[in-house]
Amino acid sequence: DNNMPVMDGPTLVREARKIYPDLPFILMGAEGIGYNLGDVARDCGANAFFCKPVDWKKFREKVQALVGNKQ
Repeated sequence: DNNMPVMDGPTLVREARKIYPDLPFILMGAEGIGYNLGDVARDCGANAFFCKPVDWKKFREKVQALVGNKQ
């Protein structure tokens, strides 16, 4: 997300990726915000992205695909 107190989501992903290179990251953002969230996700190294409002079924499926189904 871009509205966070210290840094925006893409910056957080870039910084966290330095510490946790194998951790999957998913960006979420609003549609119609002046930039293409898919491009931003790719450029910052996120594994996936979702536009709000989020389809939670698809989100769950993506998380399971990225980290495995460990219930």
